Amino acid sequence: MMTRKKSWALLPLLCAALVGCDNDIDSDTLVRELRVLSLRMGSSDPQSTAEAQAEVKPGLGGLDLQFTTDHIDVSANIGAPTGPGRRLLTPRPLRYEWFLCVGPASLFSPGTLDQGCRKWLPSDPDPMQNRALRYLGEGQTYSLPTQTLKEVVGAALQILLGVGPGGGGGGMIKLPEKPIALLLPLILRVRVDGGDKNDIRDSEVAITYLRTWVVLPGMVLPPPNRNPALGDLLAGLDKDGAKLPLLPCTTASCPKNKVPRGADLFLVGGAQPGSVEKYTPQDDSGRGEQSESLRYSWFSTDGEFERERTGDTQPDNTWNSDKTRPPPDGVTTSSLWVVVQDERGGSDGRRFELELTN
Repeated sequence: MMTRKKSWALLPLLCAALVGCDNDIDSDTLVRELRVLSLRMGSSDPQSTAEAQAEVKPGLGGLDLQFTTDHIDVSANIGAPTGPGRRLLTPRPLRYEWFLCVGPASLFSPGTLDQGCRKWLPSDPDPMQNRALRYLGEGQTYSLPTQTLKEVVGAALQILLGVGPGGGGGGMIKLPEKPIALLLPLILRVRVDGGDKNDIRDSEVAITYLRTWVVLPGMVLPPPNRNPALGDLLAGLDKDGAKLPLLPCTTASCPKNKVPRGADLFLVGGAQPGSVEKYTPQDDSGRGEQSESLRYSWFSTDGEFERERTGDTQPDNTWNSDKTRPPPDGVTTSSLWVVVQDERGGSDGRRFELELTN
């Protein structure tokens, strides 16, 4: 799950209450300014682990929390189109700042974003000075040490389990009988280096949740959730005809895929085999083994998709560059992104360049 926060988030509500407001609002699929499209836990390897896991074990002076890995990679999938007719004319350097929400509501109510971690407006104090946030580091990809998680999670477990510094909670404590799942809010602020903090085009905040499993002695960690991996994105000009894979962008290059301007481009997205995992919920619902559901989200710098979201039961979509929100005059290249997510925090994303031909 990922949410976005901008200072103009209330605009649709204000427009509903005012006369004369322009309701021609961009769809969620349109990317014409700085935008965080997805956040990913895990390395760039296909189907890497998308969560943290730790065991409580006896240690010197009490209990010790031992994670199964020494770090977790986190990364951001960013859209930042620039050029003639775009909202930003030229590329500018970006800063990626990662934070962990350590407010009490987030630590003790899984899936809750503490009120103290919601302060990202230009009028709010510097987040570096916000005690509800723990600054982690910078980079579009960041290696989060699990030692940091140990410090945060360990302190919360002291309270949850009623174990204080003296080794006791002062009363009868009912220990959990199942693995403990914590959902830690992980926050990214990406902003233009040296940009105007009052300009909404110069910054973006995105929030996701890092699932952290903790087991007590005698318990067994559940199989870790792995990220889904996108397969080929098939495309063709005939809805019922043959379709060929589009060439994705990589860290080394971004090949252009030629598409007739104004034509319907019929797309079929999907994940690689093994992306849909089976798992047993570790809650009190009594549900047995479940199969993951994958959701595909579509984005582009121009044009319109038939669907904003698709799934494996209906994997096809259609994109047209000119029906609505056509590329600005003189622009001959559009970017297209596909993001796949499972319901347990795993994700993958790809970018494609489309060269619009006459």
